[in-house]
Amino acid sequence: MTDIASLGGPPASPVRRLRVAVRLRRTATFLRQNPLVAAGAMIVGGFVVVAVLAPLLVTHDPLHQNLTNSLARPGSDHWLGTDQFGRDVLARLLYGARISLLIGIGSVAISLVIGFSAGVVAGFFRGIPEMVIMRAFDVLLALPGVLLAIAVVAALGSGTGNVLLAVAVNGIPQFGRLAHSAALSIRHREYVEASRSIGAHPFDVLVRHVVPNALGPTAVYAALRIATAILMAAGLSFLGLGVQPPTIEWGASLSSSRQYMATAPHLMVASGGALALLVLGFNALGEGLRDLLDTKNR
Repeated sequence: MTDIASLGGPPASPVRRLRVAVRLRRTATFLRQNPLVAAGAMIVGGFVVVAVLAPLLVTHDPLHQNLTNSLARPGSDHWLGTDQFGRDVLARLLYGARISLLIGIGSVAISLVIGFSAGVVAGFFRGIPEMVIMRAFDVLLALPGVLLAIAVVAALGSGTGNVLLAVAVNGIPQFGRLAHSAALSIRHREYVEASRSIGAHPFDVLVRHVVPNALGPTAVYAALRIATAILMAAGLSFLGLGVQPPTIEWGASLSSSRQYMATAPHLMVASGGALALLVLGFNALGEGLRDLLDTKNR
């Protein structure tokens, strides 16, 4: 008789397959009923695709200057026109998406890891760790977000890496407080008390029960926070404290195009429109993720 194990093990559980099918169907139904969420996902996905494939999509070098063709209107050769140095606006727009997405996603990832870890530890163990961690968060929250980011950039200097770090530092206390509140709520629930009663190690309880259940609301906030991070990075570059030339960034492009608002409005429309559209996409995606993870929609 053939051994079942020799054939690759037992088949997948029908119940598990049914649960996956039900969840996929509910997700598809949710997306059909919430077109704004689907639109947000398409916008974000579209920007990610064009940022990755920018070298294959552009027909002009984004750094090539042609002063004889400066401030050209949109046309067949330059779909979004040229800037004050004759550089193709569309090419610079696509390459600038790389920096905005890098700073937005990268800074939120750093804030999420540090803030979430510290907040969960503070909320679960309480005592001295909670006092030290939460007072550190209070110090960071005492300064307005933009001023804190400016202070970090002033101390470290401008540049893509320092801007990313400045925006990440600004987001750490928000993630920490959110994770702290979630951990305080979860640590007294029945399944946590049951694990403690059978002698489970506190670290195992933290990893197996507290962290997974606290990730839901934190993931929703992370999607919304990316939009804020992109805007903050653009604001720093707009003030001349962020990403510096020749690196292409939308905030810096907006700043340099201010003096041409009357003669070449397409410069500000391109960078400002792309920035607003990307922020709108992440906000719609975050709102949809919040609704999707809501227990009422399960």
